[in-house]
Amino acid sequence: MADRLFFGEINPEDRTKFQRPTAQAESIGFSELLQATQKKYEKADLDLERNRKLRAIVVPTNDELVKLKLRELNHPICLFGEGPAERRTRLKGLMVELGIEQGLPNVIPERLRGETEREEEREVQDEIFFTESPDPEKLIRARLWIANYSLPRSRARIIEQKERQTALQQKAKLFHQITQSDVDTDPALKLLSKEMTDRRKLFGDLGQFTVCSSQVADRRPLSNACLSADSSLVLTAGWSGKCNVWNSSSCSSVSSFEAHSDRVTHAVFHPDVSLSNPSSLSFASAGSEGLIKLWALDKTTEPLGKMKGHLEKVSQIDFHPSGKFLGSASHDLTWRLWDLDTQSELLLQEGHCRPITCIRFHPDGSLAATGGVDCCSFVWDLRTGRSIGLLKGHVKQVLSIDFSPNGYHVATASDDHTVRIWDLRKQSTCIYTIPAHNALVSSVRYEKNGGRFLVSSSFDKTIKVWDAKSF
Repeated sequence: MADRLFFGEINPEDRTKFQRPTAQAESIGFSELLQATQKKYEKADLDLERNRKLRAIVVPTNDELVKLKLRELNHPICLFGEGPAERRTRLKGLMVELGIEQGLPNVIPERLRGETEREEEREVQDEIFFTESPDPEKLIRARLWIANYSLPRSRARIIEQKERQTALQQKAKLFHQITQSDVDTDPALKLLSKEMTDRRKLFGDLGQFTVCSSQVADRRPLSNACLSADSSLVLTAGWSGKCNVWNSSSCSSVSSFEAHSDRVTHAVFHPDVSLSNPSSLSFASAGSEGLIKLWALDKTTEPLGKMKGHLEKVSQIDFHPSGKFLGSASHDLTWRLWDLDTQSELLLQEGHCRPITCIRFHPDGSLAATGGVDCCSFVWDLRTGRSIGLLKGHVKQVLSIDFSPNGYHVATASDDHTVRIWDLRKQSTCIYTIPAHNALVSSVRYEKNGGRFLVSSSFDKTIKVWDAKSF
């Protein structure tokens, strides 16, 4: 054992005998697929960073200032086939490559300084937009007429609501002290008692709704169906271009109309339609060709009038409660107000940035509401022409809208499967969202006599009735 012990430094020649063999480092190369993937991600990161810088850079909207900046950077101010928008995009790209943050040229001519300041002011100030009426004097007279028509109706509705509220408060305070004689002598309590009795009976009947009859109305799909004011007639509109009027009790045909050469997109009864006066204006129809036609029940071949103005298909129409005006919503981004006496256009109103799908008048006749593909709804004051409410909350297109008879609630139906309830008294805020259906909600309507319930229909093949208070 002692012969194998060594002290001191080992000779360099013998050192290699006692060293452990070391493994040689091997270079591991990446596969071509992995290298290509790595380059792809690197390029995506560069593109994201470049797009972020592009969004952060501000360049002038004035084309002359853009040209001055390009000349300052020693680049051509115009390429073949290049417009102002493409020129601004090219300037942004150059500024990103050169690391320049200031989009304005260093020297701005005196004649362009004022315009540059005005552009900066426009970015801060809100733009007020007006659409000129084809006949301003006639529109003013119509607005005055609508004001005189709607104000008494609004006053009567508010007085009735105050009386009902007073009766509710009185009953809440003296619930155990009110006798039948008090109900018989006090008009407010009598009205409230009758309402409560009718409400209990109504909701008892609603739970027993069932299909009482069915009728094949057209050889092609139907666009819509509506009831007359007295519920004696049913109007259907179909893709075949026909409109049909039916007796609601027997489902028998009253009359058939070859209304349009293309699809009938919507049809609605006049508020005063009656079988006793078949020669008067009975209903209106709208077609995908952009025409609106007026019809009488006894004239199935020739309309009473045609109203042309929309540039694209008319989505929906609605009669003013007075029966004197008609509103129409269209895919040309406008809604229009028509005078039925002269069959002329009174108002062309813009405001939506996408096609308008629905329109509805307030029961008092003072307001109109529209909804569109832009997921927004507007409430318009017909007496002043102003937009007094923006109903914004749906995440998909609004397909139907309706006012409650109480005057301040609005219901909207959307492609996002929900029905939203809005309160005009609270700056048009959404007070409740009903997860109504499993598919797009095609229509929503309030009960006309009191608004105690609302009905929604959907592409999930169901129609649902909702309590207007508890939903």
